[in-house]
Amino acid sequence: YSTIRPKRTARSGETALSALDQRGVEYIEVRCLDIDPYSPLGINEEQINLLDTFLLFCLLKESPKTDCDEYKRMQVNQERTVYRGRDPEMRLQTADGERSIKDWGSELMQEMQPIAELLDQAYKIEGHSQALIQQQKVLDDSSLTPSAKILAAMKEENITFYRHAMNMAESHHQGFINNPLSGNDQDRYETLASNSLTEQKKI
Repeated sequence: YSTIRPKRTARSGETALSALDQRGVEYIEVRCLDIDPYSPLGINEEQINLLDTFLLFCLLKESPKTDCDEYKRMQVNQERTVYRGRDPEMRLQTADGERSIKDWGSELMQEMQPIAELLDQAYKIEGHSQALIQQQKVLDDSSLTPSAKILAAMKEENITFYRHAMNMAESHHQGFINNPLSGNDQDRYETLASNSLTEQKKI
């Protein structure tokens, strides 16, 4: 149950570990990510670009094996982030002492910049670099975080979290109704669904 896991689709009668051992990594499963309540799809292009940059950075950065002390620090840091992530005084543990999430995050954004530039060059876009710039703004101003936006909206409208979440869900729902799939897209998805059911019956 690690936060990021290598995965391989297992065949019938095969365990997940056996599939990985026999045929290698097929894809990476990134866990511990919150759904973006302000995006109708739960994630937006900027967030995808940030994740792409981060994952490639992790792949390329030197990564010695984790010892017991570092593992314990990682557990503490995850717990602190979950329970005190909005506290501006909250500090994370490192091998060299404690650091603020803002300082450590800013350093990480700088280290990721060359990777973002390479990805932008490869795809002839600017989205990966822009995603880092936007994330740095969030580190500099915590009022830009999704949690801060939610709390501000709840206070301004004097509503509960449940009501705020339902308002956003209803708004997203109406958005999909107002912007239905084109005929070609609808036909393509219906064909995919039909083929999937046929394959399932064969299996």
